[in-house]
Amino acid sequence: IDLIYETEDGYISVAVQTDRQWASLARALERPEWLEDPRFLTAAGRQEHIDARLELTQEVLCSRTTAEWLLRLDAADVPCAPVLRRRDVISHPQIEANETVVEFDHPTAGRLRQARPAARFSTTPAGIRTGGPLLGEHTAEILDSLGYSRLVVEELRQAGVIGMPEVA
Repeated sequence: IDLIYETEDGYISVAVQTDRQWASLARALERPEWLEDPRFLTAAGRQEHIDARLELTQEVLCSRTTAEWLLRLDAADVPCAPVLRRRDVISHPQIEANETVVEFDHPTAGRLRQARPAARFSTTPAGIRTGGPLLGEHTAEILDSLGYSRLVVEELRQAGVIGMPEVA
């Protein structure tokens, strides 16, 4: 299970599943005694004593910065990642390398940033063609496609049943 731990200056996610990963974590955290602790000798034992294991891990991780721990854990091949604040996600190197965020012009909101579609296909590229619709922007089209007459749609709008942009 991926878990979030507090560090001296932020948060990281650390997830160990296998015996090898557990051993690497114990060494990276400079706690070799955990490898001989009867509670943690097996994956089943580590799960049974999860509260103690998590508490011990958290106590150690509070002692150094996020950057220090990520370097140590990564070097020990322990699955880990930073937990980013919202303002930090946008400029994270991985987000930029994957072109996860795209910018486009919205007709009323101006320049917006949005996550691009996750899947990428070579012959059918996905993209953001327009921003989100305005309230009621497509109501008339949808009701028309369902067989409502223009007169009925206008009556619904005037009665406040549906919201639609004012006709200029």
